Amino acid sequence: MSKVYEGVLVKFDGKSDLSGDSFSPNCKVKIANNVQLNHEFNIERTLGEIELTKEDKEVKYKIKLFDHIYFEEVLKTLTPCLAGKIISSTRSKDTNRLIIEEFEITSVGLCAYPADPSLKALGDL
Repeated sequence: MSKVYEGVLVKFDGKSDLSGDSFSPNCKVKIANNVQLNHEFNIERTLGEIELTKEDKEVKYKIKLFDHIYFEEVLKTLTPCLAGKIISSTRSKDTNRLIIEEFEITSVGLCAYPADPSLKALGDL
């Protein structure tokens, strides 16, 4: 394995992402078994291993890229983004935007354009 990258995958701060949706500050999160780390969620391009840890108001990650990943410099420009299942949500009465109350993380993709611009790319860690 090559270098280890650690950072924040998602924050439960009630702030809207670029789509206008948000995670409730009290969001309950489940982490699926065997979460995959892929390039842009392409299941045929597994890039390494990922370990997710839920803390008080966020989920943190630890990524180890496979040794055979020769374009690691390009990957450093990408940001880990989550994918999964919304289990429970509500709508804001004022804006009708989605507020996620319960979520299951099923995969993580290294993406060029994250929905939450406050999250850091691998090279910025």
